[in-house]
Amino acid sequence: MSTHESSPIALSSEHCSVRFERIDDRYAHRFELQLESRLLLLAADLESSHVDWPSDPPLQSVVLETVSPQGESAILGVGMSGHGHWSLAAQCIRDVKDSANCFEFDYACKIHRAADFLGSTYRLGPVELTQVDFTDRDWVAKIRTDKDRPVGCIKLEVRKGRLDWDATRGRLQILPSEERSKPGTLRWCYRIAWVSCDE
Repeated sequence: MSTHESSPIALSSEHCSVRFERIDDRYAHRFELQLESRLLLLAADLESSHVDWPSDPPLQSVVLETVSPQGESAILGVGMSGHGHWSLAAQCIRDVKDSANCFEFDYACKIHRAADFLGSTYRLGPVELTQVDFTDRDWVAKIRTDKDRPVGCIKLEVRKGRLDWDATRGRLQILPSEERSKPGTLRWCYRIAWVSCDE
């Protein structure tokens, strides 16, 4: 059973959600914290439909599918731009290591010629970062809300690929590790979670 694209498509955990909404010819998504109201944590950074190699995968079709007898759901998406064909499978899963629910995004792109850029790009929402720790595979940020109190941490873990953090621009990118100078299929996979953190 699937849910189609006429309205926003979302996956939710106890405290967070990821929401896909159509903007022009493609879907943008955002990670939100659900407190008294929704607080934007990260937003996909979309570029014009005229760009062959956009800063975030140009998904033009997105559906919510039931993928198990237990009723577990996944967001499946496909899209194309220039000389690339993108696909996505996203699920809310349990991260045993952190004992927390997380959203796992698994992207692939088949390219028919050298790509100027491939990957996922996020901009920070209206939050204050009080501490950031990162490597080329992990990014953990403690945040404050507008109530000026620490409420937790955003954690991003790269399962396949590598991570780039630009603190000046408040920009996160998850990039495939493989060479993008020749035709082939490249994949990148990562998890995003809201976890408790010490004061």
